[in-house]
Amino acid sequence: MGLFPLLIVWLGLNAVEGTPSVVTAASSVDVFAAPDSGSYLSQTLGPGAKLTVRGERDGWITIDAPADAIDWIDASTLGERSGNQALVTAEVAEVRSGRIDAKWPGPPTCSLRRGDMVQFVKLAPLALRVGRGGKTTWLAIRPPASDMRFVRSDALRSSMGSAVSRDSALTKAAHDDPPIPAEISDELVRIDASHRSMLREQVEAWELAPVRDRYQALAKRATDPNSRAILARRLERLQSEMTLAESAKKFTTLLKQSRKRDGEVERLKTRLEQARKADREAYTAIGMIQPSSKEIEGRRVHVLIGSDGSSVAYLDIPPGIDVERFTTRRVGIRGTLRYDEALASRFIVVRDVEPVGKGD
Repeated sequence: MGLFPLLIVWLGLNAVEGTPSVVTAASSVDVFAAPDSGSYLSQTLGPGAKLTVRGERDGWITIDAPADAIDWIDASTLGERSGNQALVTAEVAEVRSGRIDAKWPGPPTCSLRRGDMVQFVKLAPLALRVGRGGKTTWLAIRPPASDMRFVRSDALRSSMGSAVSRDSALTKAAHDDPPIPAEISDELVRIDASHRSMLREQVEAWELAPVRDRYQALAKRATDPNSRAILARRLERLQSEMTLAESAKKFTTLLKQSRKRDGEVERLKTRLEQARKADREAYTAIGMIQPSSKEIEGRRVHVLIGSDGSSVAYLDIPPGIDVERFTTRRVGIRGTLRYDEALASRFIVVRDVEPVGKGD
């Protein structure tokens, strides 16, 4: 098979590489059950929510189900409850998307197998009528590890924070400051100006450690209560911004890595297809093998049938090749081609047979 197995393994490994990154949302973010704005809206996360990002594709970010996310599962598919857990006893148990305020379970999101463990969430069961007199009880569970959630890339980027709004907030804080000594006030104005200048950059470009060091140095010089309180608030705000900047940097790095992997996967797919094409072009002939009544030197030969149903060539297949496993599939033949007078047809002394097309 040559290059094929190596490329497939390389492609598979490359597609799952990547380390998840935790980012912090600075504003509300909608979380969907599928990468589609028309899919089930499972929840809306508020500012400060932590999201574990797994990757990004086609304008959507894949995340782990947030800590307060829920799913629903049919109670009849579970065994006896043990504390807040139970085992799946059905062959297959359907898991449906959930929302805390919903009256009905959402669409199917994944399935569990017999023996899988579920963890319950403290939420009232949903008892729903089914057919005539039937009833299904749905229990709230923590989403399984395989149940991913999705947020729009642009929504999460905008949630990383607005430099303009943060600059304005810092300016307002400065206007609300109580009176402080002139020597502290003058230096504070200079530091605030540097701080505001930095906040006008993209969030992932913020380098706030020097600003923090200047605030801390000024705090050591301050002796009056007002100055100390003002600087403590500045440092508290700054720490929040530094955390946000770090999350934004991780987020940006993750997106770049994800897009780079996507590009590598596409290049590998192209190389794989090119290799397959090269292999196909290297075949002596392609078609489907069928038995024939013809013989050459006392040996029964097979016939290769083309896509149009006509005979492509007769085949002399050595005993070491299991012909039966290829009789229902298109194959590529490699061998020595010649014209046989007795058969009045092309004749191939076969060296190798390979499936081609789907499933090869």
